[in-house]
Amino acid sequence: METGQQYAPRQLVRDVSERPVLRLVPHIGYVSLFPFMGRIIPSGSWILEKQLELISNNSLLWTDYGLRSLGKTSSMYMKRNTEHDPPYWRGPIWINMNYRILSALHHYSKENGPYQDKAKAIYTELRSNLI
Repeated sequence: METGQQYAPRQLVRDVSERPVLRLVPHIGYVSLFPFMGRIIPSGSWILEKQLELISNNSLLWTDYGLRSLGKTSSMYMKRNTEHDPPYWRGPIWINMNYRILSALHHYSKENGPYQDKAKAIYTELRSNLI
């Protein structure tokens, strides 16, 4: 290919095995926690209890150093995004996500409700892990 330069430009081609279909993402991770991080779950809601269980689950997101961005049981955990793109948001601990979750935990630990004490305990332990 003649381009006026010594080398032809490099082109990447996306190879897909089937046509994409719109659907819900069946993975637990930062996407599952956006309502929690946004503090839009009422402090008395059973959904808040489920979010707290996800956050503190050692088999999914919890580590001694912070929360993973994607549950380690996911088929996408630590998989590359593309051949040229490492697995961002697919498992490693990202401080920005952890900061938002820590902030939401602090919020819910101050809100009156049945999960206030649980939120405070998780907040204290996660903060310690991150520091």
